[in-house]
Amino acid sequence: MSPSHKDLRRKVVYLLPLFIAFLVSVLLAAGYQYWLVSRGLYAVSKDDSLRTMGALIWMKDKWPLHAEEWLPLPQMIFGAAMSLDSDMIVAPRVTTHIAGLLALVAIGLLAHGLWRRRDVTVIALLLGVVFAPRAISSVVPLAEAFFYLSITLAMFFFWLFVQRPHWLYSLATGLSLAVACSIRYEAWVIAGVVFLVGAFAAWKETALTRPAKITAIAVMALTCFCFPVYWMLLWLAETGTLGFLSVPGDKYKEMRNPEHSYRVIWLDAPLHQFLITNLASLNLLGLLGVFMAWRERPRFRWWFAAAFVSFVLIALLGALGHALPLHNFWRVPATWSVLLLPATAYALVRLGAVLSRAAQFRRNVFAPLLCALVLGAFHFQTMRVASQPYGNYTPEIFEVSELLSHLFGEFPAEFKPRVLIEGEDATEWAHIRIATQDPGRFVWASTVGYPLGGEKILLSRFRKLAIGLVITRRENWPRIQHFFDERFGVFEFNNFIVVVLPEYARWVSEPSLPRLATLRTYYGVGSKMKAAIEEWIPQSRPGE
Repeated sequence: MSPSHKDLRRKVVYLLPLFIAFLVSVLLAAGYQYWLVSRGLYAVSKDDSLRTMGALIWMKDKWPLHAEEWLPLPQMIFGAAMSLDSDMIVAPRVTTHIAGLLALVAIGLLAHGLWRRRDVTVIALLLGVVFAPRAISSVVPLAEAFFYLSITLAMFFFWLFVQRPHWLYSLATGLSLAVACSIRYEAWVIAGVVFLVGAFAAWKETALTRPAKITAIAVMALTCFCFPVYWMLLWLAETGTLGFLSVPGDKYKEMRNPEHSYRVIWLDAPLHQFLITNLASLNLLGLLGVFMAWRERPRFRWWFAAAFVSFVLIALLGALGHALPLHNFWRVPATWSVLLLPATAYALVRLGAVLSRAAQFRRNVFAPLLCALVLGAFHFQTMRVASQPYGNYTPEIFEVSELLSHLFGEFPAEFKPRVLIEGEDATEWAHIRIATQDPGRFVWASTVGYPLGGEKILLSRFRKLAIGLVITRRENWPRIQHFFDERFGVFEFNNFIVVVLPEYARWVSEPSLPRLATLRTYYGVGSKMKAAIEEWIPQSRPGE
């Protein structure tokens, strides 16, 4: 056998188990994500549905982009998905499922790139399957799955750049960061730190000529900063300000922490969230792996410096009450938790080897046991986040959305009555709007004002606004029920009240309603009411 064939055989023998490990882990992750959805995990916040609504707006406007608080790429991806499949529940989540699986592959690439050990790579892949940030973000329509994918790839290419500052690695790092910068603002900080550390590392590289160093640095600068510069220019052109820098902080102070409590800020801050989430999941063991790699591999220090300094800057901003969301605060530092995962796998392998030698085992039998322990902790952390009632779609939301969709179908095709929402801007209303597959039909009572005439509803005003239904929560019903009399169809449904206006109630057929098994009580729509409607408005039609 020739030397070239021997080299090829060695590569195949080395790479085939890795390929199988990647493939099996992706299949396991797909099954785990499906299991999470089957348990009812559809959302973790109101933003899940608002992202979908933003994607619908983007589908109509397409181009150019407009200056808005949220960065555009996730909405563009969701919009493209819904142009292929109009289902607003399924289409966005398919894209995050795929992005989550690719993020797992990126975690495996980063682990193998950092340590070049198959056992570390396999353990990192297994841990990534049930790792809460990756698993949760893969089943909800948020930006995080795309962000973890792009940042992990950027740090993988940056590691290659640190080892050999070639302009191709610089280009790959910059492009990955440019994508990340169009997803979340944290990437802007990461991009700036990666560029500065990368430029310093390249300039210190003695094996490169000065033109090669300048080329590598310039390529990274042009690519990783292209989107932030574009976004700032867009905001300045449309608004004359850089309001996106202050809007999140202003909202946090106004809605989450109006008393400016330092205790609340600390509880919500990235450093606190990073510590409690990684302590609970045992992912903090990765710091031991970082310490060992720092001592053993000088070039690793460049990579770690970029990750560490960027986290410190985000932590400082959070400690000052800036760059904080209104909910799910674990999402901000989760990016660095993902980057710590390969180091956790390395620490488990090294700890297992130490324990195995101490117990005089010839093989590293403790590494699989430690891996199983951490897998259990990861799964527990995922279940804790997935079981939080806040922000998720409840069965009741799906059921009342089914009722509304059913009522929509009862009306003639030429009429598309709008739904007036009476209540606060709560998470459930955003989810209901998406679950009906027709969010444009809904309008807020606080926006249009109640069209009241004394103590009764002015139906002429409702006609003008094309409103045919009113929905509210049960606790709001005593406050407004005196506006509605026997002419209106009223559905009492769990914690919701749905009112059908007289002009539309004529088309709600009584025999069809019992098919809605979750309908608790129903009254007002029947032969007597239809006779009263016809007597009161014998010639009227919606919109007249």
